[in-house]
Amino acid sequence: MLSKEELLEYPDYLLEKYQNDIYREVITYMHANNLNQTDLAKKLNVSNSYISQVLNGNFNFTLKKLIELALAIGKVPKISFVTTEDFWGYSVSNKCLKVEFTIDGVTQAPQALDNYSSAIPEYNELILS
Repeated sequence: MLSKEELLEYPDYLLEKYQNDIYREVITYMHANNLNQTDLAKKLNVSNSYISQVLNGNFNFTLKKLIELALAIGKVPKISFVTTEDFWGYSVSNKCLKVEFTIDGVTQAPQALDNYSSAIPEYNELILS
């Protein structure tokens, strides 16, 4: 089992974590607004296949595309750099990126990390507190 410190040696771990956070935000928005993939693609002026990539986790956004997507679903991405101590909630030693969404002036942190298995090939199940 990899420690939390070791997880941060794999950039793909955080990429997958943030992809999952974005996925949850998009799905929540689609359900709340009764939208399907085609409707969302039209709203964003992108192809249906692009939305399919987002929903399947097969994307690596440019910063501009992340901002466009967030604004289209009524949210504003807030990116801040924090120490790993702040990220994990206890003392470790590196720095990492934390992404939050703000809506109606209320900051919403990404969901708790759990069961992300494909970010690190050698590790089949990540269970973090």
